[in-house]
Amino acid sequence: MATLRRQPAEGRPRPGVLRRAGRARRGVAHAWARRGGNRDRARVPSRCGYSRDRCAADQRGPRRDSRARRSHCRHVRGLRGRGARRRVGHRRGARADDGRRREGAAVIRIERRLEQPRRLVVVVPVVSIVVAFLIATIVLLATGHPPLHTFRRLFDAAFLANGALTETVVSATPLAFTGLAAAVAFRMNLFNIGGEGQLYAGAITGAAMGLLLAGAPSPVAIGLMMVAGAAGGALLAAIPGVLRAFFSTNEIITSLMLNYVLALVIDYLIFDSHSYLRETKGFEASVFPQGKKLPPEATWSSWTIHGLALPLGFLVAIGLAAAVWGLYARTRFGFEVQVIGDSVRAGRYAGMRTRRKILAVMCLSGAIAGLGGASQDGDFRHQLDPRGLTQANYGYTGIVVAALARYNPFAVVLVAFMLGGLQNAGYTLQGADFPAGLVGVLQGLILFSVLGGEVLIRYRIRFDRRPAKAEAAAPEPAS
Repeated sequence: MATLRRQPAEGRPRPGVLRRAGRARRGVAHAWARRGGNRDRARVPSRCGYSRDRCAADQRGPRRDSRARRSHCRHVRGLRGRGARRRVGHRRGARADDGRRREGAAVIRIERRLEQPRRLVVVVPVVSIVVAFLIATIVLLATGHPPLHTFRRLFDAAFLANGALTETVVSATPLAFTGLAAAVAFRMNLFNIGGEGQLYAGAITGAAMGLLLAGAPSPVAIGLMMVAGAAGGALLAAIPGVLRAFFSTNEIITSLMLNYVLALVIDYLIFDSHSYLRETKGFEASVFPQGKKLPPEATWSSWTIHGLALPLGFLVAIGLAAAVWGLYARTRFGFEVQVIGDSVRAGRYAGMRTRRKILAVMCLSGAIAGLGGASQDGDFRHQLDPRGLTQANYGYTGIVVAALARYNPFAVVLVAFMLGGLQNAGYTLQGADFPAGLVGVLQGLILFSVLGGEVLIRYRIRFDRRPAKAEAAAPEPAS
């Protein structure tokens, strides 16, 4: 019986066992650019003076591994063609250091300004408005209208004609309220797009309060109408405010959708129901639905100065602009709002109650818009007028006013006065001899021009050209 000893691990030559491969004769690696087709080794160019062995037979790799592919038919990288040669004396030059641009190349940089120069804050918006009128001039020339004559008629109808200035103030009053409402929220980076619906809510609650206070003293009725209008707008703005503060819901979508809800509500109260706000007496009221007329005690006062009628709502808007400026510039509340607007995390780290501030700013914005709705009832319409309010789009135009004013409360009143003049001129001059849609085109051009100028105020463009390195002088041979 044979003694069992340690057997070698190598199997005998039989089916299923490969022959052991011989030692590969490997040469020196070639310095040319490799190919990505063969994973084991690069293809040796035909001009190379030496050869290399193929892969060993037993180096199959995993069964699912990809096999070697053919090389691409293109030429070797770095040559313009097979057999091409560089021109004598033509050298590419040294590559730039890692992470650095090539010396001598022009570099365009857009940098954020650490401080905004005051001269740019004043000059750039004025230049932007001039650019908008220049573009409008080109549009008028292309449509066959004389630009100077058209602009003169527009200016006369807005500010110089008999009673034009009063009508401009009437058109500017609701824009001042909605512009202030948007500016209050936007300064905290809260994009309250619901100024339209909040104005409707203020108009509903203000009209209801005015009708309920028939026979009361006029100051009491007017004051309570203001309170009711502000409360209606604030309650509606509190819905997206709560969702934003406690559930991180996008306030743009929620506030925008509420605009359509309030538009349906205000139409329902007058046209599809027999509510307290609808006039139900008389044949005309049954055929043409309309809101009840407010009592004389609920009619807001106005003052006339040298032929200019100043409604109470416009004066209230100016007072609100001053109050908002003082609130943001001179109080702790305004400081915390600015900090939270820049960084919510920084506000929380500093111990600020961010949720309360978000809700408070949204309610303040809605209250200002709702006060504008009550002003429409008491100053101008003297009833709840759904058609007039929904067709005017005061809330959406107020967003444009706030953007043009750069969220400055005093600038909001001035921009509202300017856009109110354009709207008043458009209503006065509409006809066959005046280009239709010119007022809307001007408003859009002014908006885009001012927003483009805003980029130049906040950022600056720098053109840098790095000088090329001077070639080092060759060392003189030692004598």
